[in-house]
Amino acid sequence: MPYTTLISATDLAAHLHDTNWVVCDCRHDLADTEAGRRAWAESHIPGARFVHLDEDLSAPKTGTNGRHPLPDPAAFTRRLGSLGIDGSKQVVAYDASGGYYAARAGSMEPRLAAVISHGAIWSIYDLWRNADESHGLASHIKWVFGVKTMQEAIERFRAFTLDGVLEHMRCPYLIVHGGHDVLGMSQATRTYEYAKSKAVNVTLRFVTPEETGAEHCQHDNPTIGQELMADWLADKFGIDQRELMKQASSPLL
Repeated sequence: MPYTTLISATDLAAHLHDTNWVVCDCRHDLADTEAGRRAWAESHIPGARFVHLDEDLSAPKTGTNGRHPLPDPAAFTRRLGSLGIDGSKQVVAYDASGGYYAARAGSMEPRLAAVISHGAIWSIYDLWRNADESHGLASHIKWVFGVKTMQEAIERFRAFTLDGVLEHMRCPYLIVHGGHDVLGMSQATRTYEYAKSKAVNVTLRFVTPEETGAEHCQHDNPTIGQELMADWLADKFGIDQRELMKQASSPLL
């Protein structure tokens, strides 16, 4: 069967010698951009091709398009072809713990089966355009955008918006957002309304103070956020959780 989301290590192991499967090693370290390549050279899943965040998964930086802009679709397609990837192949991407680069590779892949925004941001410019050097996240923001001043960061914010992006989504989309999120609720609401206007199959779920979990990404009760997202995915993929519970073996059940 073709996989469009996560795959187990057992299932992958059964296909390591399958010529219709291509495994991509996406490991990367922002502080040491050659760390992933070295790690791949030292050891990797048998047959895995190395895919570099800067060289393969990003476009050249212009100074105004962010730290890792998405690659040109035609250039990315050519790179995939050089890796032996075409429409007939099953692709599996993996990274190291704490990374998001395999997910970035997946953002270029229209076969994704579902997407979740755990705390939605419609426009970074709208959110932080008035932020200055005294802002609580100033140091982090400048590091993320690779700039020295907040004014430089604000200019780069303009490109980071979902306007003109969400209409390309073809899979179900869930937004889980805290009712007392430090980022406010308007960003999530605008993301939802725009997606809905573009005929995206979108669901917005605000977590209320009464439920607990109303803070950003449910920091005050992470379990409820995890359960909401897991239940939604199970529904979308037709997974009978009650049946799975019958088959589970746990001393707590």
